[in-house]
Amino acid sequence: MKFIKSFLSLLTINVVLANVEVIPVSEATLQYGNDECYKEIENSVLLKECTIDLNNTENNYEEICKTVQSDKCKNFMKDPKSAFPNCKDNNTINEIFSADLIDMYNAITTLACQKDENGNLCSMSNKLLKKINISEEDIQITCKSKSCTEAAINVIQTIKDSTDTLEKASFSSGSFTDTEKTGMDEMLKFLTSNQCNLEVYNNYINNNNNNNNNNNDNNNKSDSSSSIKISISFVITLSLLLISIFYLN
Repeated sequence: MKFIKSFLSLLTINVVLANVEVIPVSEATLQYGNDECYKEIENSVLLKECTIDLNNTENNYEEICKTVQSDKCKNFMKDPKSAFPNCKDNNTINEIFSADLIDMYNAITTLACQKDENGNLCSMSNKLLKKINISEEDIQITCKSKSCTEAAINVIQTIKDSTDTLEKASFSSGSFTDTEKTGMDEMLKFLTSNQCNLEVYNNYINNNNNNNNNNNDNNNKSDSSSSIKISISFVITLSLLLISIFYLN
């Protein structure tokens, strides 16, 4: 039960998005009608090894990421249901290991472990490991690395693609708001635009440095900086969402 809870915690969005709440899955739900299914889940070495749990693991993330990104775990996460033949008729397990939620899990895992072209953790990845809110500046920093940008785009897109699945799942209640859905669209639009690149990042940093030395910052914003229309509320929501996915148990 411990490992299925760990997996579910990666998809937990209660507290973060007030209109969507994940309902804890009980042992009785997994055991109902088929004790063998419960035993398979409990005794699964692959589920134990390939389910990321970053609680108190900031200093050994390299080892954790190496394991969850191994070919063994990647193959397991392509179709985890196939590893539990006695659970094929368990609706809860089928929902938890649905294609949408597996894609979401894999995208978040990739972002948490993602490094830039210089071998450094991406800014958003670093914040996740340290349980610190992601800021607008982190989004800007993300733009200086193609690999970091692609990981961020992938995780936001999979969250967006998984909204219906999360809302309809038996272990959740409520729905995403229009504001939250619009926020995801805004973030994707920015990250996939020409505004998200190394040059714009450098302009953003230079702008901030200039503004720190000049109280009249409203008159000193460059076109590239002022044209970036990221929803701050969504940046905060995304930050809390990703942190909760890893740390709420």
